[in-house]
Amino acid sequence: SSATMAPRDFASIVAIDADTVVMFGGFDGKGWLADVHTLRDASSETGATWMCERVAPARVEVFDELAASGARMAMETLGAVASGGRTSPEARSGHAMVLYGPNVLIHGGQGANGAAFSDTWCLRRDGDGWRWVKLVLRGHAPAARAGHAMGVLTMSPNVANVVIAGGVGEDGWLAKKRVYFDDAHFLDGENARWERVQFTGEGTGPGPRAYQTLTMVGKSRCLNFGGFNGVKACDDAWWLCADVDASMPFDDSPPPQVSSRSLIDDLRARLKVTETINVFEGNDAAFRQHIAACDVEDVRVGDVPKLMREYVAATATLGLPVRGDDDGDGSTGKNGQGRYRHCDPATMKLKDVGDALTELQGAFIANA
Repeated sequence: SSATMAPRDFASIVAIDADTVVMFGGFDGKGWLADVHTLRDASSETGATWMCERVAPARVEVFDELAASGARMAMETLGAVASGGRTSPEARSGHAMVLYGPNVLIHGGQGANGAAFSDTWCLRRDGDGWRWVKLVLRGHAPAARAGHAMGVLTMSPNVANVVIAGGVGEDGWLAKKRVYFDDAHFLDGENARWERVQFTGEGTGPGPRAYQTLTMVGKSRCLNFGGFNGVKACDDAWWLCADVDASMPFDDSPPPQVSSRSLIDDLRARLKVTETINVFEGNDAAFRQHIAACDVEDVRVGDVPKLMREYVAATATLGLPVRGDDDGDGSTGKNGQGRYRHCDPATMKLKDVGDALTELQGAFIANA
């Protein structure tokens, strides 16, 4: 143990190998914590020591490492960025953690003033140290919560999915009330999308609860036990199975060691095929109708160059200057309309594509 580490409760710990565990966060009786500690040589008979880790902050430049330039927009949609101005998770307790490949995923928890979180962070291996990465994921994230359980299930060959179950949060708008959840959600490791689990088989799953355990047993099932439902402690146990046939024998092999960035690699491989397909080939009217009403998430990577050609033509029709504020009259500039005319579609960020799409849709209305 270490005298320099603050005592705490409701921290989370995961084992990353046979001799090392990682701990994050907790509450020390005075405030919430956001520190990371590792316990190395945990199996040593002579004792082990907690070490405080200096974790590098998240950085937008991570895309240069994760994505090919031609797939940059899709990578920003599915990849990991420091968003909302934060480069590390807020201090919290009651969060859930799980080992995913060589990295650690952290979800939810409760922070200052009792506020619950619904964000997902990755504590990523970075050489001999660690780096924070905030995951930007598709689908509807689970409601903000703390005291939930987290595990990993293999729902399809070679793809590991993160599962969370239960927890406690708040509901209501004017009058907040404490709510114990009975739901379960899985993070599709292939498509980076949150989906709610639809239970089948006997019963409809455990009732509302928090602070239960969710223990991985082999690749395809987790054991959910106990918890607290707001009134009393629970003593029931449930299997959460990837295969609904509960009569199948256990698969006692260890959980798959899948990189947390495998979903990026899978997406990159698929993009090599889909980028060559243009469903709007020869039908400009259909393409304009599509982009006039779509969101940026609906724009395929291969359609960005065509979108930007439409953008240049539409903004020119409105009589906007060719370049942003080149003449110093303040008519366009960095935040003015038409500012993306000379951008290279292959290097545009998702936010820029979204802003250009919004301008283009406005131009369609003005030109109608």
